[in-house]
Amino acid sequence: MASRPSNPLGAIVERESATRPSRDAKLSGHYVTLVGLSSEHIEPLYAHVSGDENAHLWDYLFDGPFTDLTTFRIVMEAKISSQDIITYALIPTGQPRTADNTNNVMGCAS
Repeated sequence: MASRPSNPLGAIVERESATRPSRDAKLSGHYVTLVGLSSEHIEPLYAHVSGDENAHLWDYLFDGPFTDLTTFRIVMEAKISSQDIITYALIPTGQPRTADNTNNVMGCAS
């Protein structure tokens, strides 16, 4: 087996902690905008992720599927107030606000 030269190593990286992302950040892309998840997002989001037809969305997640809004609200409020993770609402870019003046939330990501 032929030996090959080792790759040179770069400078040592400092061990400073990374800056924590902000819940107030708004990240807009071509198809979706991410905003910090808030209580106003919970009910519109529930409509997209609840029910038997959406149970598969929860296959690889630690919580869900959800069959009632109350339980979903408790879980999502815990995510909103968590100091460990930041959860963002996914809103289609360019979508108008809904009739009740909330964003048309289609999903969430942490």
